[in-house]
Amino acid sequence: FVSRFRERPWMFVVCAALVALCSAAALHRIVLMGHPVADDESAYAFQAQTLLHGRIVNPLPEDSFFFNNQYLFAGPKGWYGKYPIGHPLVLALGEAFGARWLVGPLLAFAAVLLTFAVGRKLFGPGRALLGAALLCVSPQFVATHATQLSQTSSAVAMLAGVWVVLRLEDDRRLRWAALAGAIWGFALVVRPMPAAPFLVAVLASHLARAVRAADSRERRARLTLARLARPVTVFD
Repeated sequence: FVSRFRERPWMFVVCAALVALCSAAALHRIVLMGHPVADDESAYAFQAQTLLHGRIVNPLPEDSFFFNNQYLFAGPKGWYGKYPIGHPLVLALGEAFGARWLVGPLLAFAAVLLTFAVGRKLFGPGRALLGAALLCVSPQFVATHATQLSQTSSAVAMLAGVWVVLRLEDDRRLRWAALAGAIWGFALVVRPMPAAPFLVAVLASHLARAVRAADSRERRARLTLARLARPVTVFD
């Protein structure tokens, strides 16, 4: 088992991700019976359907006063949801294929893969696999991804953002920096409140690692110069 894991760790990670996907899908269809568990989900679905029709704001319905609530506003500017546009865009993709309910389970699959990818960069494949396995059997994780709440898109966006920032440390080409900016920008329009402080923490960690790497390179350069200077000193 250990040798197989070392040779093909992604095979085990994909299996764990499939467990998370199937668990979330089963919970949504069997336990929740395909129904929303919060008014937030209905608002996100409303916004997704609005976007799919090429609109951000809907025309006012008749007797619009009765449609106005804390999640959906019906006023002079039209009928629209209060939430940022990021997560409704993701749901709209599922809505376009008639499978909006499957978005959460698919995001669970992606979250497990990204957890392993980030963990392997930081801690190595063994601990990364353990983290991914624990995640896919977490009741809170599975239950959240059985819904259509925005925490699902937010988690995947931030995990992807962390992985790209770590990738940027190894490959400083502009495309990775641009991709990091795009992903974190999307994370901010999914759920601004968790994404903003998390982005600050990621940037602070990235800068600290860059400073340590620069100091290490400087020490190696000084040691190299000292070694090169020894023959000159002996010759003199």
